Amino acid sequence: MQRVRGGSFLQQVCDEWNEYVEKGSIKDDYQYTNQHLTCLQELLGFLENDITDELRFTVLKKIFFVSAAEEILDRDNPLPVMYFKICKSLSSGEILVLKTTYELTKEEAWKEMKTNSATDWLDMISKKAGLIYPELAELYEQELIGKNLITPREHTDKSGVTKGEHFRLTNLAYNLCRYIEAYDSIK
Repeated sequence: MQRVRGGSFLQQVCDEWNEYVEKGSIKDDYQYTNQHLTCLQELLGFLENDITDELRFTVLKKIFFVSAAEEILDRDNPLPVMYFKICKSLSSGEILVLKTTYELTKEEAWKEMKTNSATDWLDMISKKAGLIYPELAELYEQELIGKNLITPREHTDKSGVTKGEHFRLTNLAYNLCRYIEAYDSIK
């Protein structure tokens, strides 16, 4: 089942690659760059060795094509490879919490929160993400804190959060999400 699903995802990448090359969105020599080869190797490893799901695959595919288009960062920049490796390490739940936090940051609805309560943050994330249970958001929150993608909790009892500029997203996470979102403009 894993191989069938991975093969289907790989076919999507190949089809999309050919489409971008035909449109001229990907330069002819990009495929020979270290950045491309590293990202392609990571993507193929993901498809062959990891339990692939649509959400995780979609995020990696977006990074792959934003990198190939070279509109945000060029082929010599190390960030696309780092972004790829970070996202490859994320679970679907972590991606969902990260994506939801980013969406809320853009909506600026979070600025209306009167408190810096971790419970309120978890409630807002779980409702917006459709997780239903704040405890699910909390499971993924801990992993994202460990990966330096959201800010840690505050106070001795860990009941508070610092919302900061990006509703707990670190600058790394915020810019990673912006990079992934750039896929929509190159598509």
